[in-house]
Amino acid sequence: MCVVMEGYDVSLIGNFFAYPAFAKKYGTYYPLLNEGAGGYQLTAAWQAGIGNASGVGAFFGVLMNGWLVDIFGQKRTLVFSLVALTCFIFVVFFSPNLIVLTIGELLCGLPWGVFASTAPAYASEVLPLSIRVYLTSYTNMLAHFLLYCLSLTIKVLHYRSAHCCWSSQWVGHSG
Repeated sequence: MCVVMEGYDVSLIGNFFAYPAFAKKYGTYYPLLNEGAGGYQLTAAWQAGIGNASGVGAFFGVLMNGWLVDIFGQKRTLVFSLVALTCFIFVVFFSPNLIVLTIGELLCGLPWGVFASTAPAYASEVLPLSIRVYLTSYTNMLAHFLLYCLSLTIKVLHYRSAHCCWSSQWVGHSG
């Protein structure tokens, strides 16, 4: 499940740039957008920075995972990463500006890197050989199902103007 949720998280942030409430909170007003009607938008540099921050964090999370598993074991490392991700999500949820949001994305990427490398390795070591094929298929099926749920959630909440419409998606998957 950790691998599936990591995929959900990584897919989530790129979709927030199109949310009007997200763009209004973090973006800059441009009067020539929308055929002269005006609108808010994040600059391309901030979109790239926010979108890539979690990938950079995941890279370092994968590197840290080797040391953490060697010292603490796979279960403790995974549980610690889940607790850390829960704390880091609050940084993203309550971020007042783009800098804090980017730092929160970077911090969230650390546990995601641990999930991407620990969970499949742990499952393949613990499960009997006859069940490993089913787990791989089940993980793939869940990943596609959650991406479908993500697209439905984005479709339903896209035109809502409240802060909680886009930020609640962070909290909704962390538990």
